[in-house]
Amino acid sequence: MITSFTRTAWRLSALILLLGSTACSSAPKQLGLPVVGVNYTDFDYSMSVYDTVRADNRVSSGELTPFSAGGQMCCFDLPRQWQPGMKLKVRSYKGVSEGGKWVRDDVTEQLVEVPRYEPGELGTLWVLQFADGRVEVLNSMVSPEHPQWTGSVKGWPKPSLAYRTKIWKIYYESARDGVRLYEELLAELEQAPKERSNSAWAHAARYRPAELKGYTGPSDPAYLAHLRREYSEGLVKSKAQVKKLEGEEPR
Repeated sequence: MITSFTRTAWRLSALILLLGSTACSSAPKQLGLPVVGVNYTDFDYSMSVYDTVRADNRVSSGELTPFSAGGQMCCFDLPRQWQPGMKLKVRSYKGVSEGGKWVRDDVTEQLVEVPRYEPGELGTLWVLQFADGRVEVLNSMVSPEHPQWTGSVKGWPKPSLAYRTKIWKIYYESARDGVRLYEELLAELEQAPKERSNSAWAHAARYRPAELKGYTGPSDPAYLAHLRREYSEGLVKSKAQVKKLEGEEPR
């Protein structure tokens, strides 16, 4: 016996199926994905991703320092349904420096195959740059440190020993320069106090006038004592920094 309740339930079921069918048929054919670039090299890089068909479908990773990842850049459209042989064009800009100054970008371009993803999988489009020039792209719901990450390299970039040593040397030489500077300032203050105090006073008057409050001028004994104390403290701190860095040299 078909009751009024049963007929109502059927009608509701039919309505749900109809709505579901309509929703599926109206689902977008493209997925707008955020783009994140990851730089596994010791060079500055930026990567731009291009659709091989749609000229307006392109996104840049933004500038990436060595062994780093960028933020999310919006957005790149991928087909809702993955297709075998799907490829994207990736243009890589490698920053080349000489003597610590940017000189040029070396530009390379390659077609990169997109690994399989599930229909409607709205993840992140990862663009991965490797030291051998190879580039990977993948639509993934997880990031590189996740156990289910499918990229060829597991985990975030780890700076190489050569790169860590390069950065360490910059800080170490800066600390040693500080030691030399304060030693020279103290020696000048002892050997030619008038010249040193006049120079320090003129510099402070231009850039840090508040520091001169309470002193009558560059020849004020209290100001000379202030300079001696400032230089001595700077020397102690610089020597401590050198010692600290010597114990942190990358190995």
